[in-house]
Order: sequence, then C-alpha cells, then structure tokens
Amino acid sequence: MKRIYILLIAIIFVGSILGCGLISGKGDAEKVAESFFRDRITNGGFAGHDKYYSDIFWQYTDEENWGNINHMVDKALGNLNSYSLKSWKAQSKVQVKHLWGTFVVLVYDTQYEKGSGQEKLTMYKGDNEADFLIMGNRINSPKIQKLKNKGIISQGSSEALSEGPKDNDITDLYNNILIGELFPSGNVYLERISLDGGYDNQQNFEGLKYSKQLEIYPIKKANWISVRASFSRLIKETYIGKIEKTSKYFIYPFSQYPQDALLYKAEKNRTDKPMTMVSINNYQIEKIIYFGDSDKREYSHTEYKAAMEHIRRDHERKDKYDSDLIKITKAHTILNARKIALFSIKNVDYDVLLSLYSTHGIEYASDVYVIDFIKDGKIILTKRKYNTDGPY
Repeated sequence: MKRIYILLIAIIFVGSILGCGLISGKGDAEKVAESFFRDRITNGGFAGHDKYYSDIFWQYTDEENWGNINHMVDKALGNLNSYSLKSWKAQSKVQVKHLWGTFVVLVYDTQYEKGSGQEKLTMYKGDNEADFLIMGNRINSPKIQKLKNKGIISQGSSEALSEGPKDNDITDLYNNILIGELFPSGNVYLERISLDGGYDNQQNFEGLKYSKQLEIYPIKKANWISVRASFSRLIKETYIGKIEKTSKYFIYPFSQYPQDALLYKAEKNRTDKPMTMVSINNYQIEKIIYFGDSDKREYSHTEYKAAMEHIRRDHERKDKYDSDLIKITKAHTILNARKIALFSIKNVDYDVLLSLYSTHGIEYASDVYVIDFIKDGKIILTKRKYNTDGPY
C-alpha cells in the first residue's frame, strides 16, 4: 500500500488488538471525541486542549516533536471547520502491556480552512476510569504531503526555523540529500535525509525524481573518495535489517519496522563491511572535509536553551512514568553533536555540515543526524533526521 500520507502520532501496540463489534463504550468515546473537535473549532489549533489526552499519550510522545507537528498541521491546513465520523472499531476487556480496559478507534473525515484530512483517534478507558481519553492521534492529508514534498514544511525542524527552508536553493538541495548504507555485496540502500527513519519511516519517494546513477560518498574518511552506483529498484515496506543482517544504519532490533529505500548497485566493490554513505541526487559534491571523533559541533544560545528545557521535561516525565531508559543529560542533546563531514556542492552557494548525536525518551531511542546549511561561514538553517527504535 502506498504511503502517500504522513503519520503523526501512533501508539504502536494498539493496532493489533482492536476488533469490530457493537459493544458498550463506542458512544462514550464518540462523545469525548466530539467535544475534542468542537474545542478545536472554537479555539483553533490541531492539538486541542491537553485535558483530552491520557497520561499514556504523554508517556509515548516527545513534547518538542508534538509541538512541531501541531505547527505543521496548522500551517498546512489552517483551522478545523467540520468533522464527520467515517468508521470505528472497538474492543472491551482487553489487556495490552499494563493496560486493561476498553479501546475504541474512531476515524473522522475532517474539513479545514485550506484542505481536507482524515483523522484517527485511538481512545482508551481503564476499568477504573470515568472517561475515555486520547492515547493516539493520527492525521492523513494530501495537502500536508504535497507541502512536505515541496519542502515548504517539514516534520523534523530546528528550534528557530521550524517552517522549513524558505530559500529555493536550500529547499531543492535539502530534498535531494540521501543517506544510507553500502554493503560488501555492492548493494546500496538510501533514504531521504529530510524524512525520519526507523519505526516512523515514511520516505515518500513518489515526490523525488531520483537519478538512475549516483555518486555515493562515505561519511567517514576512507582510502577511496566515492563510488558510482546504478539504480536497481524501489524497496517498499521492507525491514532492511532482516535482508542485510550485518547492517548498522538500518538495524532496528526492537521495532523491526517496514522501511522504504532506494536500492542502488555499486559498480565496484569498495568495502568488506557495511558503511554509512551519503549522496546528493542531481547535484555534484566537489569537496569533503572529514572531522575526527573529538570535533564537536558549535551550538547557538537558542539551541542551548531548547536543549536544557528538553532535559528538564525528560526528567519530569521519567519521574512520573516508569522507564527502562535513564534520564538524559547534555550528552544526549544537540549540545553533544559530533561533526562528521562538511560537503561543498558545485554551483551552490551553501555548504552542508553533517553532525550526529544520540538521544532517547521513555521507551524510544534515536540517532539524530543534524544537517546545517552554511553560507559565508554562517549557519542559515538547521534540520534534524531522527532514526528511531523501540519500544525498549
């Protein structure tokens, strides 16, 4: 099935336990959902009031990413005008992990100021709880996907420039940067750096005019500069870590989530072990400067403040909820990002700096690739790609 839409928030383990049937609970869940939609129509905004969301929702949701998602939906679609229930599924007396109660999924057709959407609300009410609350919120919208493909909005974002690139040169460059892995067999799997990977992998290659041949470059210095690779086929909804068992980049042992990728074949055997690679579709990289393991990326005052706030929220949530993962420190934020490589591109005024750090929430962990667009020594725009695995 083609993924032409964008997944915003999903509680992964819920989908497998819901069945159809006329049971008690659907009407009560629908009343809460209708109140939720009326609140949004009256007060504006995608998210609605926090009172409609369960503690479970916040346990599995990064607040910074949730804020970025709200901004993205508001920009693409505007305020909600109307809603109508399309379908529903429900099941009661179900135990999932530590939860026991009634689950109801409500799917609504929604109409906004600037376009239409389809929203799926996963509602949960424990046996000892009075009301249904939202534990999962997902929206499908062609308008959002269209703007994402054009680079006008982006799910990943920097703190200061969350609306995505405004410069056409950066927009096109950003949308054509590919990252992935080269294997000893010569297979090269590439995904878009502008879209997240791992358990929330949606690459939307339908919006990318990918080349039949590419030059691919190692992100760590090697005894060779690049290798030419020819397009083989499009990989759809396949866990690459199962095909390529020695993978480092595409391995997600906990989620084993289906992935999309462009599969290329290298013209020469260049390595006896997997290597993370980068390529820029329809552009020519003229020069690469590699950095050592001790070369840290410089951060701004805005980034420092945002990182410290993220640490505070992480500690607050882990004090409230059980977590198998430790509380984060500065080492798990952009403040500890390590510079990997600086790329100079032919006929483009911007250089691209690639950096990396690792972070985690309550049950999910991510490798975060930081992409800085630099002009005249100044960072013009910063974007991030989250490759996420879990739950742990």
